[in-house]
Amino acid sequence: MRKDTVGLSLVVGLLALGCGSDGASPDTRDASGDVGDTGEVTSGCMQLTPSDLEALIFDGQDDVSTSYSLRLKSNIGVPAADYLVLQFINYNERIDNGAGTFPLDSAPNDNFGTCAECVAIWVDQADLNLPPGKFLFQSSGSIQLDVDPRTRRLIGRIVGVRFREIALDPETLSSTFVVGGDCAELTAPLEFDLTYVPPEWKCSAADYNSNNGCDCDCGTTDPDCYPTYDTPSAVPSDDCATGEVCYSDTCTSTCAVGADGGATMGCGTGELCTLEMPDDICRAAVEVDAAALGEACTTYALYCAVASGLPGGVCSFDEAHLCRPLCASRADCTAGQHCYTVAGGYLDGAGKGYCNDGPAPAWLCEAERWNDGATCDCDCGDGDPDCADPTRPISGCGGARCGADGACPE
Repeated sequence: MRKDTVGLSLVVGLLALGCGSDGASPDTRDASGDVGDTGEVTSGCMQLTPSDLEALIFDGQDDVSTSYSLRLKSNIGVPAADYLVLQFINYNERIDNGAGTFPLDSAPNDNFGTCAECVAIWVDQADLNLPPGKFLFQSSGSIQLDVDPRTRRLIGRIVGVRFREIALDPETLSSTFVVGGDCAELTAPLEFDLTYVPPEWKCSAADYNSNNGCDCDCGTTDPDCYPTYDTPSAVPSDDCATGEVCYSDTCTSTCAVGADGGATMGCGTGELCTLEMPDDICRAAVEVDAAALGEACTTYALYCAVASGLPGGVCSFDEAHLCRPLCASRADCTAGQHCYTVAGGYLDGAGKGYCNDGPAPAWLCEAERWNDGATCDCDCGDGDPDCADPTRPISGCGGARCGADGACPE
């Protein structure tokens, strides 16, 4: 297997193996729905050691899973390739908990249709675009992951793993073990230590995704530049000069649009200072709209009211499509407006954008309750300007006055 072929082979394989193989019958399940393992499969199982496997490779990644594999040096069935495949599914509970020790014989990993850490031997894959002859799926053991393998780093080990032939339901992908089917056992722990380095990476392979800081101008983005989901797009890097940040794997000059009303700092000739967090950045060949503040934008450009390489506004995303003034918080806007962010987070003060009428996207209560001039509405996801008047009655938070962000006091 190689990158971009895993998904196709797997889908075809699932359909081909839906009814089992070699005429064997699938096991029955007990009342709890668990696979009935008779314990009679050890005898006659193929014995595998780490030396029976070729080097680990990274096969590919999509929005569903991340895959790695090792080819077996000796074939289990006919003279066609066999692979030990490790697939890691993107379940929500694994987003921030992808490292650790995970049993392979208990839920959710005890069934091919639900596994988050899926270890299987693909037997007799004669061609990369054809399904394997059968699957041997994990029935015992554990996998120990020192890092989340979904970061394209597989560091850890599998221990005490037995594989048994399975039949798959073509609709649900639920698996059942095949009575009398093939089986294999790993007789020793199998260690992994692989960091995938894409071919377009131009810097030292040791620096890619190695937790040693953001490496920039290396041909492709270093995952170290964005360690968390909320990391901004423009980040510091030791590879960049003073006054530069790494943006899209390029050391880029910083500037200051002045969205908060502060001092501005422009860019070089032909560049536009654009909104970013925490620092604004200079970009070339950026389309701009000719509209002045308050006028309707007539193009799909983001920035408007541009003078000397500095935008004075942003074309609003609503139907009016007006050139609206910049802001970094609600305090930069007039009464009855919020700061609609185009860079950074949605919460007030967490990003930069343009002043827009009405409540912010974070507001969760009825729109007409926001800044209605009557009641301080709390616990609505965002602050209500009515709460600035201490004489107005309070709704929510049990009658306690909320903070400027609308959150109830602790």
